[in-house]
Amino acid sequence: MTIKNRLREWITILNIIAVSAFFGYGIKTVYNGEVLGLGYWFLAVILFCTQITFYFLKDKNVQMNVEIEEAMASKIKFEADEHRKYRDRYNYVKMAYQEEE
Repeated sequence: MTIKNRLREWITILNIIAVSAFFGYGIKTVYNGEVLGLGYWFLAVILFCTQITFYFLKDKNVQMNVEIEEAMASKIKFEADEHRKYRDRYNYVKMAYQEEE
């Protein structure tokens, strides 16, 4: 596992803790009969926006599966073998044509 993935896991865990604390504070405030102020809702917007951007900025380059890598390598090898085979046939036909002349 790369360092980048571990860092993402820790940030995700910290985000879960922060959201839980945020909701816990809100529930406690309402349960005590107090009103949630504008600062609470402003903090909610900031908290959720930072988490949304974190998830949107994830790497889009997902590492390839080993099976996919092997399939691509075998396809490249197959095409190279086919190319060599056709090249050899072409050279043989070309040599035979030159001998006839």
